[in-house]
Amino acid sequence: MKQFFKSFLTLSMLLSPAILADCGSCATSCETSCESSCESSCETSCNTCSTTSIFRPRSQGADTARELVGWQDWIHRFECGKYKTVALAFQYERSFNGNKIANNLFGTDTLNFVGSGVANRVNTGTAGCCNLVADYFGLPTLTNASLKLNPLIQNYIFDIEAYWGLETCGIDGLYFRMHLPLVWSQWSLFGKGNGCSQNTSSGIAAYNQPFADGYMSTQNLAASVASSVANELTYAYPNTSLQSALSGHKFGFMKEDWQFGKFSFCKLNKFGVADIDLILGYDFWNRECGHFGLYAQAVLPTGRKQHGTYIFEPMVGDRHFKLGGGLSFHYDLWECNDHKLAVWLEGNVVHLFNNTQTRSFDFALSTTVANSACNNMSRYMLLKEFNVDGTAQGAFINAINFTTRKVRINIPVEGDASLKFAYKNCGWTADLGYNVYGKSSERGCIKGSPCQYNVDGRVFGFKGTSNLYTVPSQGTQTVSTVTESAATMCAAGVADVVSPVTFTTATNNLNTASGLARAQITHKVFGFLNYSWKDCDNVPFVGFGATGEFAQKLHCVTAGLSQWSVLVKGGMAF
Repeated sequence: MKQFFKSFLTLSMLLSPAILADCGSCATSCETSCESSCESSCETSCNTCSTTSIFRPRSQGADTARELVGWQDWIHRFECGKYKTVALAFQYERSFNGNKIANNLFGTDTLNFVGSGVANRVNTGTAGCCNLVADYFGLPTLTNASLKLNPLIQNYIFDIEAYWGLETCGIDGLYFRMHLPLVWSQWSLFGKGNGCSQNTSSGIAAYNQPFADGYMSTQNLAASVASSVANELTYAYPNTSLQSALSGHKFGFMKEDWQFGKFSFCKLNKFGVADIDLILGYDFWNRECGHFGLYAQAVLPTGRKQHGTYIFEPMVGDRHFKLGGGLSFHYDLWECNDHKLAVWLEGNVVHLFNNTQTRSFDFALSTTVANSACNNMSRYMLLKEFNVDGTAQGAFINAINFTTRKVRINIPVEGDASLKFAYKNCGWTADLGYNVYGKSSERGCIKGSPCQYNVDGRVFGFKGTSNLYTVPSQGTQTVSTVTESAATMCAAGVADVVSPVTFTTATNNLNTASGLARAQITHKVFGFLNYSWKDCDNVPFVGFGATGEFAQKLHCVTAGLSQWSVLVKGGMAF
């Protein structure tokens, strides 16, 4: 028992400092090492307005609880010679507390879209700390609509497990273990039953009326215009629903559809292998009453990437190569006739190496180009495009196509540990246990040389609610050069009087922490009932169980995933 408590204390000390002491965000843009540094004070991370554009829960392949139950009598065996055990586990996982996922992404579970033309419009609200300017999404200026979010994640996991005891009479305790989880993951922003059928037109008034002259295009043209300019009349009309607006369709003289950050109103699915787990271990102490050992662990990145096309995009695996180690322990606390009570511990700590991913960033807080104390979702603002000489082009893009970049990401530490008590009676085994999982905040550097942020040399300025074209009382309509550098997602800014405020790079303009996942810790309780046919030469076994996992709030946000699951596991010991 003394050895057990030493093992548990050691693992706890490895997990705690790197995760709990992490400020949770904090990325500097151009450090030589291309890694983030932590903010000087964690208090700034406790801004209720702080959100991230990415949600990355634990990989479906990282689960020591699933790996430990069911077959414990047929691994770490006290005998001389080689042996093997194989198992197949099926697990269904379903998330709950969808509002916490929404709060992590948007600061709220209800997005409010309020047009610039709404009487007595106020900037404050519940949508990411503000009422979002509906105009930025191509919605009518009189829009006053809301969208309820209830993110849901479901995983169907088939985990192929194998254990080879490599003992010889000269080297007892050597073993190799492998886990290969096949995963079908299903993610929905609106929960079960909402999907594609959700009504998203409520609150969008006067959608059949074009934007005002010069606001999003040239002056609106009469029906008798020549066919050569007929498209301008079409473009002048706003989106007719939130679904159309948040799918990123062009409106006005927008040059490009959204390429990233779209809202899917249908469920999204992804299938793949969630990281192949390879373990080579050695039990230093191995007796009939227990064992203690250490192992080296390598995780191969076979999972599927998130490409950033959608704001809530399915993830299978981590896509990081992982390297680390862990410990394994069990001890028989009590035994009488056919009854036995044992304690088991399985835990590991790994480092996640660099991996290139696509991430979307908000603009920096309290800067000259985004002068706001809270500018969540500013990646969806409108940007006027200029030539390199400062001449306005008479066109604009949504900022999501500018602020989405390739990023080199690593995670310093990830830990996963399970503790359980197992009661045995003849061929029956009943488990009751606790699992803790945690990983530190992502660290990232936007790729380039050196730390180059500009997107093909294009020049932009914040449009805000300024016109794209002037509307003179008479004479020729001209392209407007007015920008609003102080505009936010909440409200328009004051027009830059002297000259347009433009930028070609985002070195000082992107909030790099907004595109990186925060530190997370989850706590899981699990139970499992198993039966083994010990009278057979090759011992079959089968069992079932359930889990409940609860994400812990860290630094004022909950970045982990709360979920429940059911599990069936069976196999054969040879």
